[in-house]
Amino acid sequence: MMPLPMDDKRVDYRISLDGVIEYNKRIVRYSSYKIGGYHVYIYEDQRLRYEVRLLQNKIKHGEG
Repeated sequence: MMPLPMDDKRVDYRISLDGVIEYNKRIVRYSSYKIGGYHVYIYEDQRLRYEVRLLQNKIKHGEG
């Protein structure tokens, strides 16, 4: 298992993240699919996503 960079062409971010798990008291959405001989697993930490969007908003409005 290895992490892939965000711009990796094998990752299809349009895929629906239908699975939900709790990990370390955080909600994580996930999905997986097979491409070639590989299984690709996508995880999205909802709390981290919220924190990133807050920071982006602060920077956009000159608060960060």
